[in-house]
Amino acid sequence: MENTYLYSINGSSRRDAKKRLHSIERIRMIFVVLAAFLLGACLTGFIEAKADKEHHQKYFTNITIMEGDTLWSIARENCTEEYDNLEDYITEVREINHLCGDSITEGRHIVIPHYTTD
Repeated sequence: MENTYLYSINGSSRRDAKKRLHSIERIRMIFVVLAAFLLGACLTGFIEAKADKEHHQKYFTNITIMEGDTLWSIARENCTEEYDNLEDYITEVREINHLCGDSITEGRHIVIPHYTTD
């Protein structure tokens, strides 16, 4: 009688262990599938974003400074979505033209960057 009692306890704990193992495997599989889905979604978004930017070509153009022009007004007219903000665009214009500050002179020529979709 005593052995039968121990056997049923051992038998049920084995079944419980198998159920727990099966549950753990199921949860693990769900995490693997979810991780694969998220990785695929991230890669797809990255590839699409990269493809969009690949169509934009950067060019440089020479402009003549007109009366009332400032680096800020030029940036507002020519800055595109490739730049995070106007300051980044102005910084690049300064670097291209070896400018130390914001002052520009009417009649002077400067080179500005611009992007086009080809």
